[in-house]
Amino acid sequence: PKPKPKTPTTTKTVVGKVVVTAEGFVVKGSRAVTADSTTLLTVDDADAPFMLKLRITDVGGAGRLALDSSPWAIVRVDQVGKGKTPLSDVELKLGRKTLISLRNPAGAKIDLNVTYLPSR
Repeated sequence: PKPKPKTPTTTKTVVGKVVVTAEGFVVKGSRAVTADSTTLLTVDDADAPFMLKLRITDVGGAGRLALDSSPWAIVRVDQVGKGKTPLSDVELKLGRKTLISLRNPAGAKIDLNVTYLPSR
């Protein structure tokens, strides 16, 4: 039999990485942010007050965060109200920790510390 032709592999360029902590809950997903793609991180522990999806993209060397939660949440970024989930276009300044706080009237709450770092 003929050998199968090799499929060309495309290497995505890593442009940054994300450091995320969530009050002792597990944050799942790759921490590498690649050019022209979105990195997906999730918090889906059974004991977590929210099921979270965080999508991070690189825009000109800064990170952009979009997040969604179940149940819905009111979002504060560095103590400034930003509205309800789903929320998009939250700026992550390079090398600076950003505090993302989620709350809802039922009493559920979680705080995330998110830092976007250069790939080097």
